[in-house]
Amino acid sequence: MQKKDSNNINQKLVDKLINVAYGDAGLIDRFYVVWKASQNKTIKNLLEEYKNTAKVVHCVKNEDVPIQLTQIIKHKTFSKEQPGFFISKISSLFYLLLGKRAITAAVFGIILTIIVSFLIFREPVPAHKYSRTEIDLAKKQFKLSMAIIGKAFEKAEKSFTDEILDKQVNQKLSRGYYLVNNILIGG
Repeated sequence: MQKKDSNNINQKLVDKLINVAYGDAGLIDRFYVVWKASQNKTIKNLLEEYKNTAKVVHCVKNEDVPIQLTQIIKHKTFSKEQPGFFISKISSLFYLLLGKRAITAAVFGIILTIIVSFLIFREPVPAHKYSRTEIDLAKKQFKLSMAIIGKAFEKAEKSFTDEILDKQVNQKLSRGYYLVNNILIGG
């Protein structure tokens, strides 16, 4: 029955189910599998089967496993015909000594080392130092630009008072006062 159900489920999901059941999955994979199991009853049943199998496997003691079986597994796992024999042997020894959390701790250590080394060896950006002649030239240019802007404002103010206030606003106010006086006085 398990083969029939697992044929409907892709292999990546089955691998994630096994990892979750044995406690080797990451946090994201756990959430993903729980979410999939809540949506699909077949996946939920398969996950429960894998969890029950994992419980039984974790209960097996080292003495219960025959020595011949462990030698066969070691021979197949650490055979010299596999590529990267030395690296795989070191990584499996590292994994056995430090446990499941070793990879996470190593990655965290590497990231922490990178951040600390970045903070220690970072060179500050040198600030540009201006010479006295550059400062004097900038002051001159600033004064000149302010004089130009001042002249433009004076011209705008003069045209505003002469053309807009005197001609348009004052004429209309005078006409309005004249009409109001004529209506009130009756003239």
